[in-house]
Amino acid sequence: MRTLSKVLLAVALAFGASAITAAPAAAEDVTPMALLCDNLGETWYTMTNVSKPKELTHGERYYNGSGSNVTTSFVAKHHSTITASISVTAGVKAEAGTIFAKLEASASVTVAGEYASTSGTDVGITATLPHGKYLVAYRGYLTVSANWGKYYCTTSGTMQTKGEGAVKSWNEVPETGVQRCDLSAPSGSMASVAKARLCDGTW
Repeated sequence: MRTLSKVLLAVALAFGASAITAAPAAAEDVTPMALLCDNLGETWYTMTNVSKPKELTHGERYYNGSGSNVTTSFVAKHHSTITASISVTAGVKAEAGTIFAKLEASASVTVAGEYASTSGTDVGITATLPHGKYLVAYRGYLTVSANWGKYYCTTSGTMQTKGEGAVKSWNEVPETGVQRCDLSAPSGSMASVAKARLCDGTW
């Protein structure tokens, strides 16, 4: 023990008293570094994680057990509603018009404005269904969602977060039709979504 004490004392004398220090401060005592920017006085928006999935709002499966082909109006029943919305996870809500305009630009798709909703009315589609076959009648929309951010660069060059959150909307042109369950549907189409979702008989 005396030998160890002598070694520590020698280190302290060689490098000064500061060579022996207390343990680093706990993580919660460390202040995060500020993010810097060079566009002084400017405000800007970002859109990240942009996605464009197809989403069904109407659908129903039918089977023809009549003994002959049937041509009639097959009704796609309303099941869900898509509403254009903005959520906030940090800061305050930014201007809705600007956020939806940025979403359109990022996704290259025209979208509905805030609070707009898809129709809740059932839809009839005329088609012919052969005997012994199933089909699904459907309607759906291309939806668009992303994470948004609004930021400001102070005159001292420090970036401030004014608001962050998520945004979702939908293209107002519906995709409506029928799809036979025994036939293939184009990959990525609304028909393929309807077939995968409804041909097993569940919504």
